[in-house]
Amino acid sequence: MKIYYFIHIVGRDQGNSGIPRVSRNLGAALDMASGITLVPVRWDEASSAIVHVESVFLDTMRLYGGPNLKSGGIAGQPVHLDKKPGHWLLIPEVPQLGSHDNLYPPVQFPLITGYARQYGMRTGAIFHDAMPLTHFGEENSGQPNGLGFLIYVLGLGECDILLPVSRASSEALTGLFGRYGILPTFDRTVKPILLPEEVIGEQSLAYLKTSSREHQNSIEFCMWGTIFPHKNFVSGMEAFNILCQRRPDLDLRLHHVGSVSGESMDAVRRLVRQSRGRIILHGFVSDAELSMIARRSRASIFVSLAEGYGLPLSESLWLGLPCITSAFAPMTEIAAGGGALLVDPTDTESIARGIEKIATDSVLYERLKNELRARNFRTWKQYSYEVLQEIRAVDVTARERVHVLNYIPLRSTSASMQLEVLGFDLSDMSIPEAYDAVSVPLVADGVLKYERDEHFAVSHPVICFGPYVTVGAGRYVIVFDGILKGKCLICITSDEGRNIYLEKIIDTLETKLEFVTDKIMSKMEIVFTKTPELESLSLDAIWVTRYSLS
Repeated sequence: MKIYYFIHIVGRDQGNSGIPRVSRNLGAALDMASGITLVPVRWDEASSAIVHVESVFLDTMRLYGGPNLKSGGIAGQPVHLDKKPGHWLLIPEVPQLGSHDNLYPPVQFPLITGYARQYGMRTGAIFHDAMPLTHFGEENSGQPNGLGFLIYVLGLGECDILLPVSRASSEALTGLFGRYGILPTFDRTVKPILLPEEVIGEQSLAYLKTSSREHQNSIEFCMWGTIFPHKNFVSGMEAFNILCQRRPDLDLRLHHVGSVSGESMDAVRRLVRQSRGRIILHGFVSDAELSMIARRSRASIFVSLAEGYGLPLSESLWLGLPCITSAFAPMTEIAAGGGALLVDPTDTESIARGIEKIATDSVLYERLKNELRARNFRTWKQYSYEVLQEIRAVDVTARERVHVLNYIPLRSTSASMQLEVLGFDLSDMSIPEAYDAVSVPLVADGVLKYERDEHFAVSHPVICFGPYVTVGAGRYVIVFDGILKGKCLICITSDEGRNIYLEKIIDTLETKLEFVTDKIMSKMEIVFTKTPELESLSLDAIWVTRYSLS
């Protein structure tokens, strides 16, 4: 299979954060895949065409262990003139974002998809986020960035397959589709595939400590990434200072690696002064220096308010460094595999308690390390295999294999809106032990399949329950992926059933369950219970969306 790989922006980016890293790592894995010819391409404004890249793009892509891509044709030549044109165009980047080379300015997404359609190419895209629209209140601002992302989302609606980097990212995208009147269709597949944790060039668990206090007397923590308001590093620093004042007996240090945005500069300077030398800003450092800081640290801190994925969290876990992170999606999706301590990122006291637990609770710390040892880390090779699997499914049996999520329109895209999406599959749910004795398993290939004729011998009324997560106050909308024949009782509880928020008998999984709570739900549980009318239940996934009450 010949795939044109669009690297118009990333191919001239000398950095390796976020989207460039994903584009390089995915490109390297795809280029090694059997039966795949990966051809790097860019947009040419003069000819209004997708063209083969120049050598400078190939050189830039090779940085940081990136792919050793080969040119697939004459530089600057439109790809539709190839003797054997490719069937697929894959776009791993966000092409309207700022260019790093004035010779190759940004390009609006509909121009790319329009050209691809004109010449019979299918189009796929890795979707990262659209936070200017979903979180930053720029949708109707008239500002270039907001308009650019609005055009971007409308252009994504023309793709054959969209692969969001998390379930939260997927829910945000389909929410925007619903808001803008882009309807679900069999011709468009939306399938979230969580990015892998693998850090290229580093062994998994390389920084995992063998004992709780194996180095210096001070207890050190670290953070890395640019300090933007939505990244919430400032709250992490405030929480750290609160803990230092409360526990003067602890010799604490907090290291930050990366730059500070202008809007955060004053707050950061104030917090550094108040810390009296305990918060250390390192700025940009070499990979070797960052490695030394991370190896000295007991845990990392990443309490972001809004992400498409959450790369610092996954990197920390891969390296064997427990992480204090947000109880917001998509961080909860990454943390589900173990090794992370969840806190409320909107509450500095909650963050401070999390830091204190890591610093003082050796039992908790050992548990987090054991979770990391047992964690099933995913690699870029595995991720690329899943991407190719979805692309091939569209080619072979599009109408049978299409995965269309419910397009629930976002009700608001104001800067103050907080949206959290949690996605659960059957690995997050529990099954009563009574089903262990049945010859036909209740869960197979990651799907729950209850059949009355096959499971009638089980007298236990509950089919499945879970996932026992702690979530915040808000308005909740719960939807399901699956098929229901007959009727089933759904109950939403917390605190091991002591609090009941909703009980409802449903006869279709297309039913949306909605409720409101003004309190944090500890150990939230969704319970599926049989009724006499239940014939069968096939359950793939559960989607929980929380909207803030403010």
